[in-house]
Amino acid sequence: MTLFELFASYDDTFRKYVYVLPPKLTSLIYSNGRKFFLNRFVNRKIDPIKLPNELKIKAWDIEFNCGLFNAAGMFKDGRGYEVCYNMGAGAFLAGTTTYNPREGNKKDSIKHPFMPYYHSKMASNWMGLPNPGYEKVANVLSKIEKKKGCPIGVSTAFSNDEHALYEMYECLKCYDEANVDFIELNVSCPNVPHSSSKEKIGLLPKDLVDKLEFVSQYFIKKCNRYLPIIVKLSNDTSSKVIPALLDVLIDLKFSGINLGNTSTDYKFLRKYIKQKDRKQFDYFTKTFGGGVSGEALKNNSLRLCKEVVEYLKDKRLREEFHCIRTGGINCAGDIIESKNNGIILNEWFTGFFENFTKYGFNTYEKLFK
Repeated sequence: MTLFELFASYDDTFRKYVYVLPPKLTSLIYSNGRKFFLNRFVNRKIDPIKLPNELKIKAWDIEFNCGLFNAAGMFKDGRGYEVCYNMGAGAFLAGTTTYNPREGNKKDSIKHPFMPYYHSKMASNWMGLPNPGYEKVANVLSKIEKKKGCPIGVSTAFSNDEHALYEMYECLKCYDEANVDFIELNVSCPNVPHSSSKEKIGLLPKDLVDKLEFVSQYFIKKCNRYLPIIVKLSNDTSSKVIPALLDVLIDLKFSGINLGNTSTDYKFLRKYIKQKDRKQFDYFTKTFGGGVSGEALKNNSLRLCKEVVEYLKDKRLREEFHCIRTGGINCAGDIIESKNNGIILNEWFTGFFENFTKYGFNTYEKLFK
């Protein structure tokens, strides 16, 4: 065990008792501690771990070492590819990025607020997409020496201004030139402002359809290579919109859908918060709001993805279209359950940190064992 892993294991013990601290102090510690951890994690040098060949996944003619990799939000500036590959991750996902650099959110004297709920295996964040901007991240990604079985993806989000469409086109073009393998279009981040327009086309928000049509017309259909674009939506997405949404995405030549991002259904989620975590949960959601991730999202992410897979069975698709499951992924059983329901790719965030405190750099190896 390295010294880095030893400190991570101590954190597992410490988090058991943070419920006795004032919630603001807990959030302050972990908002800074999370950044401290990741800034050191991305530069760790470890020996490569080879996972069994039977875990390999092929999608969009891209080979993944396994069907699990990090969700957006972990490697915002594009650093960390080498350590993820060496751990055995199925891919590396950078971002979420935006056109302009973003400082992220700050409130109650806490920058990039984050809160773990140890006993509930959940967490909250209100970071606000802090990132150095698409050009700097694309530059980092373009210099990575890619390894077979660990493709590079990047998550990017629209700006909330009058130039949003043009800016998104510039982002996509730059990532294409950086030779990324797939792009996630994040249209569901709960920690940044979105359009307040209530105008709809059928069941779908008109502004969302307009953005998707723009990306399709000016980038997807004009791209000189096949570059999969996946649309990422919230874990709170209604089942009612799934058929209409899939029809639009397929018609516009998108390559997949990711369900789902964090949840903001606090009333529902509070039922899954253990008593020892309640004080922290109530403080964070009332002070910051933010998105909740972790265990309580497991059932809904599976249900939404199953609905996608079932709907696609009746469609005669000319091109590959995959559903990525994000939310509540924490153990091998979750991966098996996904696979048994036709979901071959999964992303994790809170579950990764939970497992790392126990298994360190052997996390992927231990999980699949």
